[in-house]
Amino acid sequence: MRKIIPLLSVCGLIVFAFAFASHNTQAQDQLSGVIDHFTDGDSFIMQGQKVRLWGIDAPEYYQNCLDALGKEYPCGKQSRQFFEDLARGRSVSCDIMPGAKRESRIVAKCLLAQSDLGSEMVSAGHAIDYTYFSDGFYKSEERAAKSGQKGIWQGAFTEPYQWRKQNKR
Repeated sequence: MRKIIPLLSVCGLIVFAFAFASHNTQAQDQLSGVIDHFTDGDSFIMQGQKVRLWGIDAPEYYQNCLDALGKEYPCGKQSRQFFEDLARGRSVSCDIMPGAKRESRIVAKCLLAQSDLGSEMVSAGHAIDYTYFSDGFYKSEERAAKSGQKGIWQGAFTEPYQWRKQNKR
């Protein structure tokens, strides 16, 4: 009997530890709240954590594009402004996704009510489908924005990942 009581205590602690670990893992798989700061059209800060929207690539904040007449305009600033107008002050729910190897921030697929923020950004022409990571998840939204000449599709632009390569900080 003396050996059973310590054994039951240890088993109880193990069950408690697994329950706590399971609860803690769930909390790390999701992030929700109001966005504190919008960095650009696909990145933001929420609850002190840097987050990048999964599957899309928006123009960098200081990136310029060409409009239908070939005139340069601040497409990166417009992309961030659209994102900010869409989500400012509203509750966002994010599912954390696997990030790239060198990613130093959270990569997440985020919803605003029932609307996918990545889909909204690509549909409006303020981001492209980042096929390297999304495997074409937002390709139909990109095709519709392109055919409707929305946002960056009204003229010419350098794909954001190429722009980053050419304009290293």
